[in-house]
Amino acid sequence: MIDDQLLIDRIRRPRPDGLSIVRGSAPVTSFGDPRSARVASVGINPSVSEFCSSKKGKPLLEPAKKRFVDLETLGLGEHDVLTEEQALRVAESCDRYFDVNPYWSWFSPMQTYVMDPLGVSYKSRTAVHLDLVQWATDPVWSRIASPAVQDRLVDDDLPFLRALIAQGGYDLIVLNGRTVVETFRRFGMFEVEHEEKRVLGGTTRTTLLTGTVGGRRALGWTLNVPGQNLKAQKQGLAEWLSTSANR
Repeated sequence: MIDDQLLIDRIRRPRPDGLSIVRGSAPVTSFGDPRSARVASVGINPSVSEFCSSKKGKPLLEPAKKRFVDLETLGLGEHDVLTEEQALRVAESCDRYFDVNPYWSWFSPMQTYVMDPLGVSYKSRTAVHLDLVQWATDPVWSRIASPAVQDRLVDDDLPFLRALIAQGGYDLIVLNGRTVVETFRRFGMFEVEHEEKRVLGGTTRTTLLTGTVGGRRALGWTLNVPGQNLKAQKQGLAEWLSTSANR
């Protein structure tokens, strides 16, 4: 069972400087309710669009469109330390993410090609999304020029993710994309039992992996489902997941 204190402590942790973290944002401990989910997907980190609009200067979303409780909502500055009560408000907004204003253009492909074949749903709270890094960054992850910045973010935040998975009652962990798969393997978190390269659609080979994460069944792949417009490959992945889920 997930302990509120785990979430509170993560959210209250001091914000590091110089790591491209979105101003005014708060850590995203989960997208959806991590307690009720049977399946947890894992990505890299939250998008800047989770907190900011696309207007010039990327201002924070206006109150009616906010997806999370952020520092502006709490009336706090960048380096103010949240109280436990404030941190709990942030965590609760993470739980309610799919009830409020989800960034559905990102999550829709994950729902269609990953969760639907597995028979679960983000909106019904039978699925939840977690990230290697809980901070949203600007620029986005792939455009952060310094590998040292990326390494520091992962080193700081991965212990929380490891603890969250350990406390959660998940039947299955799914790892989306090469960066996530390689990070889990590098830190000894993904015990791979079977690995294969398969053409799911088109001509590009995708690596598909099965194994365990923290003693839970796990599936991983190198295709980035939300970030690549490769419908044939995504449909092939969905077919593989349908088959793998029934094994």
